[in-house]
Amino acid sequence: MYEEKPFIFLIDDDEDDLEMMVSSLEPHGVSTRTFNSGPGALACFDRPALFKEMPSLIILDYNMPLMNGMETLTKIKSRASIRHIPVVIYSTTINALFARTARENGVFACMTKAISLSDFDEHVACFAAMAHSFLEKHSHCREYA
Repeated sequence: MYEEKPFIFLIDDDEDDLEMMVSSLEPHGVSTRTFNSGPGALACFDRPALFKEMPSLIILDYNMPLMNGMETLTKIKSRASIRHIPVVIYSTTINALFARTARENGVFACMTKAISLSDFDEHVACFAAMAHSFLEKHSHCREYA
C-alpha cells in the first residue's frame, strides 16, 4: 500500500540551517522544499503547477531580509487557499511579546532554534511528527483546485 509522505516548506535565509534541516528530516520520511525568503515561498503558492500538493507544515525563520517571518506569516494567513497550513516560527530568539503577536496572527507554534545537537534532533523529530499528524488531519485539502 502506498503511503503519502508529509511535505514541509522550510523558509530561512541561512543555507546551512536549511541544509541541516533537510538532511535531518529525510530519515523521518518527510519531503521538503526550501526557500531563502518569504517572497520566494509566497511566489511558489502563486504557481501551484510547480508542485503537486500543498505542504503539511511550514517552518519559518523570523530574521530574514526583504520580508521577516511575521510579515510572511501574515501574508500566508491572509490567503484563503493556504491559511489552513500550520506554521511554526523557528528562530534564534523569541520573546513573550513576539510569541503572543505571532499567535494572534495565526502561528501554530514558536520555537527557539536549537543550540545543541541533541536539542536539534528533538526539534526535527517534533517537526516530523507534526508534519505526519497534519498530513492525516488535512488530507482532504492538500491538493490545489
